[in-house]
Amino acid sequence: MKLSDILSSRNSNFWLWLLIALVFAAGMGERGPWPPDEPRFALIAKQMVDSGQWLFPMRGGELYADKPPLFMWAIAAFYQFTGNLSFAFLLPSLLAGLGTAMLVYDLTTRLADKRSAWFAVGLLWLCPQFLIQTKFAQIDMWVTFWITLGVYSLLRALYFQHGMRWFYLAFAAMGLGIISKGVGFLPLLLLLAIGLWRLKNPLLLSTLRRVRVTELGLGLLVLAFTCALWLGPMLAQVFNSQDPQLLAYRDNILLKQTAGRYADPWHHFQPWHYYLSAVIPAFWLPVLLLIAARFRSFNQLFKQPLYRVLLSWVLLVVIFFSLSPAKRGVYILPALPILVMLVAVAYQHLVLPRWLGIVQNLMVALLSFLVLLLGAALIIQPVKLMLKLQSALGDDVATRGLGLMLLMIGLLTLASFRFSWQRGHRLVIAVGFLSATIPIVIYPFLQPQRSPEILMLKARQLADQHQPGAPIAMLEFKEQHLLYATYPVIHFGYGTPLSEQERRAWRWLEVNPDGFIIASEDLVLQCFELTQSELLGTAHRKAQRLLSARSRTDSCQAPTQTHWYSDQKGLSLIQISKP
Repeated sequence: MKLSDILSSRNSNFWLWLLIALVFAAGMGERGPWPPDEPRFALIAKQMVDSGQWLFPMRGGELYADKPPLFMWAIAAFYQFTGNLSFAFLLPSLLAGLGTAMLVYDLTTRLADKRSAWFAVGLLWLCPQFLIQTKFAQIDMWVTFWITLGVYSLLRALYFQHGMRWFYLAFAAMGLGIISKGVGFLPLLLLLAIGLWRLKNPLLLSTLRRVRVTELGLGLLVLAFTCALWLGPMLAQVFNSQDPQLLAYRDNILLKQTAGRYADPWHHFQPWHYYLSAVIPAFWLPVLLLIAARFRSFNQLFKQPLYRVLLSWVLLVVIFFSLSPAKRGVYILPALPILVMLVAVAYQHLVLPRWLGIVQNLMVALLSFLVLLLGAALIIQPVKLMLKLQSALGDDVATRGLGLMLLMIGLLTLASFRFSWQRGHRLVIAVGFLSATIPIVIYPFLQPQRSPEILMLKARQLADQHQPGAPIAMLEFKEQHLLYATYPVIHFGYGTPLSEQERRAWRWLEVNPDGFIIASEDLVLQCFELTQSELLGTAHRKAQRLLSARSRTDSCQAPTQTHWYSDQKGLSLIQISKP
């Protein structure tokens, strides 16, 4: 039975979507949150559940104003429901990726047919940016779902004319996107694209339903109401308390982290062509190859008004993010699902060119070769890189075992040349197989290397040898340090300059002479002598030492503030290590 016959059968949808969900979920529970972003969101969500305070996100006792709270709320809700943070922190991205793929499938089915819809899902699967984001706990996949839902709902209302309830649902989705990351309003650019094309040729968009000013006003009210579900209680509490920290949080989240972050950023600087020259060619490669293969057919497709509008929206999203000096590759992810849908519709009655089949076979062979090479290297261990990897993974037996498993995976991937149902689906099957098996195999080995769990446990053991139950603090902490500690950890301010942190730490040890401080060996300290400290180990490529009262210098400049931070209930957050 050919794969095309399976895709067109009536009962295929449930089992195929279940298979896709299993591939997306592969490896869940085998690892904890990994830097740079995952520990932050997991820590905030865990502290929401522990404290019962969900309105203001907190990071180790400090307010966190970099992002709106909806994504953290989702992780916290799943954690409260499951009781397992190692599953809960990945569920929002997984469900958002699955939901986005379903929206693309349904929209493509309405514009073309079921075969084209599965083609769109397969193409989305092959784009590295989409697949990676479904398997990692970052906000971008989450906000991509809300933006895609907004565009989808606008099309249901304006093009398919299925009722204005879809129009208002689009604005509700935009509101949820805004309280996820701030850029949830991007579906509004679709209305801008419609307006621009209508100005050029009023008859061009006669198939689209006209939106009256009152309907647009109601839509904006729905958007405002959705945002007010968070903004209303937050602003009310800030106004009633007039607490300086809450006032600073309000100004930061509403001004600095939105318009300020876009127009006058302070990091992630890239040239204007970054997305065109670096991100899209690398992470959207399958889409680019298909467009290049049938470029003339795409020209014919985009003569139709709807597809011109949708392509214009994709371009407007890329232009919008290109205009900001700060750029990250994941920012343009919301444009990918609609572009994939356009490519699938363009290929509705087309046959894939022969050279694309050759490229597909080469990519499958390359993926197989890389996995085989890594597996063989882990078994033979001929170079220093493998020796370093072995020290992170464990003993020789564990390392060679991992190598053997990777060899088997590489051979099975090569077997797709023989056993795939149809030549055109070979790469999809190979990528799906690798996406399902590699995380299950490699996550448990990488977990000790990608987390400071062992280091934080050793710090507790060394401190207890000197003084059982002695308090432990940390200089220049990262969220993962608090997350993986099984005891309360004091810190001196996440964004506080190191010199001020050091002075606070010096004063803290004066008040708590039995305490200990974890500090990176590469920090240049004026108030402590690293020679009077104990080596803890290495985490995230940095050696860490344990400072004590005897590490203090005789004198140190007084800090501007003498307080320090800790979660009130302690930070016993996550345990991933297996016996």
